Amino acid sequence: MWAEDRSGTRVAELLHAVTTGLPDRLAEPVRAHPELTGGTLVRDAGLEELRAAAGTPLEAALRVRQRLLDDLCGGRVDPGTAIGRYAAPLGAFAGGLRARLYAMYHEVRAAAGTDVIPLAREALGLAGRLGEEEVETELAARLGERLVAAARTGLDAAGLSEALRVLGLALARLPEGSPQWAEVANNLAAAQHLRDDGDRLERWEAARDLLTRAAGLDRRAHPEHWARIQTNYGLLLAERPGGGAADLTAGIGRVRAGLAERSPERDRVDWAYSLLNLGLLLYRRAGPDDVRQAERCCRDALRHLRPDDDPVLWSQTQCNLADLLLARDPADPRGARDAAAAVLAWDAGHPGLLDTGRVTWLLARATDRLDGPGGPEGVRLRRAALAAVPPRVSPSLHLAIAREVLDALAAAGDWTGAAEAASDMLTAVHALYDAQVTAAGRRSVLAEATGISRWAAFLLARAGHPDRAVVAIERGLACELSVVTGRAAVDLEALERADPALARRYRQARERYRSLAARAPAAPAGGPAAGTVLAAGAQAAAERAVRTVIGEIRAIPGFADFLRTTELADIVRSTGGTPLVYLVNAPWGSCVLTIPRGADARAAGGGTPGAAPRAPAVRACFVPEVSSASIVRLLTLDPAGGGPGLLLVQQADAARRRRLLPAALDRLRDLHVNTPASMPASLPTSLPSCSPPRRSVVRNRDGLAVPAPAPVMRFIRSPLTGRSPVHESGHLRPPRQDTAHRGNGHPRPLERGSNARRQTLMRRARSRERLVIIGGT
Repeated sequence: MWAEDRSGTRVAELLHAVTTGLPDRLAEPVRAHPELTGGTLVRDAGLEELRAAAGTPLEAALRVRQRLLDDLCGGRVDPGTAIGRYAAPLGAFAGGLRARLYAMYHEVRAAAGTDVIPLAREALGLAGRLGEEEVETELAARLGERLVAAARTGLDAAGLSEALRVLGLALARLPEGSPQWAEVANNLAAAQHLRDDGDRLERWEAARDLLTRAAGLDRRAHPEHWARIQTNYGLLLAERPGGGAADLTAGIGRVRAGLAERSPERDRVDWAYSLLNLGLLLYRRAGPDDVRQAERCCRDALRHLRPDDDPVLWSQTQCNLADLLLARDPADPRGARDAAAAVLAWDAGHPGLLDTGRVTWLLARATDRLDGPGGPEGVRLRRAALAAVPPRVSPSLHLAIAREVLDALAAAGDWTGAAEAASDMLTAVHALYDAQVTAAGRRSVLAEATGISRWAAFLLARAGHPDRAVVAIERGLACELSVVTGRAAVDLEALERADPALARRYRQARERYRSLAARAPAAPAGGPAAGTVLAAGAQAAAERAVRTVIGEIRAIPGFADFLRTTELADIVRSTGGTPLVYLVNAPWGSCVLTIPRGADARAAGGGTPGAAPRAPAVRACFVPEVSSASIVRLLTLDPAGGGPGLLLVQQADAARRRRLLPAALDRLRDLHVNTPASMPASLPTSLPSCSPPRRSVVRNRDGLAVPAPAPVMRFIRSPLTGRSPVHESGHLRPPRQDTAHRGNGHPRPLERGSNARRQTLMRRARSRERLVIIGGT
């Protein structure tokens, strides 16, 4: 409260005495500290609280208190007379507040969801002002529990700091060893584990210490509380940062101990939750018989659990069973198909309750085992699964499914379908990237998404959209550069200065979206999932909230480009007329994307309706014989010949390098010889087409033959971010001056003669830089 911030005074004590309505408690501080009522300090503090309570049920009561403070302060009325005059109103005032407090207290106790959080906050503050310590302690415990539940489901992740504070207050007041203390410690441990600030191991250790103490609860006296704490303790032990099989074993032991105190007869939902989590830990430990035991956990839960008991829990258990049946040896694809089909059948009769993307994916994987991989039914089911998990709504799951769809579509020659799938994958990566709070989180997303921008660029170009291919490359590079430069943090700091409230709303929306969107399968190939999937629509609502607040931010003058990505017209304009070449390799081949000299940014932007069509802003040239796999073999190890590649040869000692280098260069020559004529061996200055260039020889005024001026190429990894032009990037060294190039791209010595004279002429003939090549995409 405002008054409590005035340390060194008794203002808060005097206001508390007035609020509680006890004249004897009010008279003592007034007599002991006349300086408090000699000025306006207490009156101003009360007025500040009155203004803060405007429009609330407390406003009328605080107006009564303010009239007393007006008389006490300033010497208008003798303190004894003022206190006596207002004794009755003060008593009614305090009584009315207590009645209001207990009404709110009972309402908070009766409520079960997170909607009661605002009321619990108000009741907690009132209990503190009235000195009702016992009620305040219980309200703090209940508010903390609801805040943790809201953070766990992504509803109010920003409330974790408040949860830590109020749970810490309750924990300090309750006697250790009591069931109330154990419950508060359990919730406080959950809040510590959910935090994403500070050191991860330190947060884990703080949560473990709390649960270690809470686990000392008397098992005989409080079996249900004890079982819940044991289960949570086991799950936490299994999540130790950097942990291994020993930590999983310790966690499994605790979860099994909790299960011993539970039964389907008492509460089959809680019992099924414990079995679901036990199965997950067994699957992760991957011992000799662990997958079979995990399967039994799911079957035992489904033997008692019905869809109407908890639809989301039931569907998650069916999905985990299907995953386990596919993971075991030998696999049971028919059983997995039956489990997945049961969920889809129930969803057909109860639409809108479940998100069906993962279960449709499971059905596709089971179909692959039965009909063979890459079949039309498997591809159809995966495409249906992708449609059920939009890339911005469920990015992690979308990426896992799309990785399997991409190869099948490309192998079938469906370049349009493969291009759209890869483009959606890039959208999912950017959604996850923008949702991250820290640079480490953004780096983690980019590490998991390595190569997706290249794949998307190749497939988009192959499908006839080279302009979109360039945008895909640039956006991927912009993300990488943004991690280094901290562009997102700078944008948010600027927003914080301009509109702190909107910045806070953006952080809250982003955190909720991040906590929901990051829920992914255990592995790219699937695997049982922990806990439960969310009800249908929760992730979509979180994504809409982020989009809404970003739209409001962009409406602020100066923030129109907040988190906005680069478009092709921006790229063309930023080149300043310099030719731009992208070298793209993918598992299905390679291509060269070219923005020619003097490309028209208006053509890149789509042109004017009704105007004559302009030349395309981007051209594509394909080399299907050269893929990312062949390049890796060239650089590292050739499985066919068994020889090391260029990269490994260069790292060898001098003698070994001299011996191995000729064979590595021969493979490079073979790759060049097998390259089709449509692929340029070197790139012409004007880049009119993909045909090989012709290098001419000119004679100077002394009659000496010298090579015609050639463009100096520079090779940069990250050309653009936002609106930064490529021609502002740094230069590499120019080509060596003791070699020239034939049309096939191989170096040859210059003719003998006056080297000094010839080098001087070449320096004069060297043209300005006219070509930029972008690789490393």
